[in-house]
Amino acid sequence: MRNLPDAPFKLLLFVAILVIAFVVGMVYSDFLNLVPTWGHYILAVVPDNDMLKDYSIGMMWAIALGFSILLWPVPELDKCCLLWLWLAKCTVTLGFMLIYENGFGILDAYGYFAASLRDEFPWQQVSIGGSGTANIAAIAWLHNQIFPAYYHALKVSFSMIGLLGVYLFYKFLILLTNRLNPKWLYLLGLYPSILFWSSILGKDPIVFLGISIYCYGVLKWYKSQNYSYIVLAMAGVLLSIFIRIWLGVILLFPLVIFAVVSTRSFIARLVMTGLTVALFFVMVNQVSSYFSVESLEEMVSTVDTIAQGQATGGSAQDIPRFFNIRDMIIFFPIALFTTLFRPLPGELMTPFGLLAGVENFFLIIYFVTAIRRTQWQTWRETPVMWIVILILTWASLYGFFSSSNLGAAVRFKLQILPVLLCFAIHLRVRAERYKIAKSTQYAR
Repeated sequence: MRNLPDAPFKLLLFVAILVIAFVVGMVYSDFLNLVPTWGHYILAVVPDNDMLKDYSIGMMWAIALGFSILLWPVPELDKCCLLWLWLAKCTVTLGFMLIYENGFGILDAYGYFAASLRDEFPWQQVSIGGSGTANIAAIAWLHNQIFPAYYHALKVSFSMIGLLGVYLFYKFLILLTNRLNPKWLYLLGLYPSILFWSSILGKDPIVFLGISIYCYGVLKWYKSQNYSYIVLAMAGVLLSIFIRIWLGVILLFPLVIFAVVSTRSFIARLVMTGLTVALFFVMVNQVSSYFSVESLEEMVSTVDTIAQGQATGGSAQDIPRFFNIRDMIIFFPIALFTTLFRPLPGELMTPFGLLAGVENFFLIIYFVTAIRRTQWQTWRETPVMWIVILILTWASLYGFFSSSNLGAAVRFKLQILPVLLCFAIHLRVRAERYKIAKSTQYAR
C-alpha cells in the first residue's frame, strides 16, 4: 500500500509514452497514405483541403489534449483512466472513423467543417430554440477562430467534449451509489455506442455533455442542498436545448417533481417549484412554437408526420399511423421498449446494427436482473424516482420517432444510455447492500 501513490504517476508516464509511440507510428506508416483515399468525401465538400497535413495536425492536437488531462483537477487514479479512455477515443476518432466516413457518403460533419471556414458567420441564424445545425456550425466556426482550421483537429475537439461527458456521468454515478469504482468509468467510456457516438463531429457530443452536466448538477444539489448546483443543472439544460429544443421539456419535467419532493424548507420548496414549473411551461411553449403546434390534434398530426418521415433507409420499420391520442397511447408500450432496448440481435444486419443488437441483449439482461433484485424501499428513494421519470419522459417523446427507424434509435439513445447504465448499476448496488444488511441482522 505504501507504493500506491507512485502507481498513478508511473501509469500516466506509460500512457503518455504509449500515445506518443502510437502517433509517431501512425504518422510514419503506410496507413497515412490511405487518409486521402478514405477522406475523399471531405474533399468533395472542401476540395482544396490538404488531407495529409489535416490529419497530422489532428494527431498533434490529440496528443496536446491528452497531455492536458494531466492538468485536470481530478484524482490521479481518474487521470490514469481518462488517459486510457482518451487513447480509445482517439483510436475511434482518428482510426475507425476514417472507415466510417469512407463508407457512409456525405455526412453532416463535412457541412459543419465547411461552414467553419467562412470568413464571416451569419450569426442571425444562431439562437436557443433555433436550428441545431446552425448552432453546431457556429461552434465549429468559433473553434476555428481560436485553433487552426483543420477537419480532424475539429473532430478531435468534439471527441474530447464527449470524454468530458463520460467523466461527468461517472461522477454522477459515484454520487448516486456512494461508491468509488474506476471500472464504472471504463464501462461508461468504452461502451461501444457511447464510445462511437460521443466521438463524432456533430450534435451528439454537445447534447451528451449537456445532459451529463444536468444529471450531475441535479444530484449534487440533492446531496449537498447547495443551490449553486441548480445553476449548473440549468447550464446543462441550456446547452442541451441549444442543440435540441425539445430536450428542455424532457429535462425540466422530472426536475419539477424532484424540486417538490427533495427540497426540505417549505419556502425553498415553494420557490424552487415555482421556478421549475415556470421554466417548464416556457419550454413547452417554445417547443409548441418550434413545431407550430397549437392543439392536441395538431400535436398528434405532427408526431405522426415526423414518425412516418423517419421511416427511410435500410433500418426503417413499419409502424401504425397516429390519428388521435388513443392511437398513441396504445402504441406507447412498444415505443417505450423500442427506444430503450432495440434493435435486438438480428434485427439490423449492418455492422452498427449487429453491434447494437449485442449491446441491447446484454443491457436487457443486466437491467431486468437489477430490477428483480431491487427491494420496494429503493423505488421510494427520491433520486430513483427522478431517474425513472427522466427515462420515461425521454422515452415518451423519442419512442415514436425511434420506432420507425432502428438506425436512428441507436444514435438517439446516446442521450439516455448512460442514465440507464448508471440506474441499473445503482439498483444492483442497493440490492447488494440490502442483502449484506439483512445477513448482518440475522447474524446478530
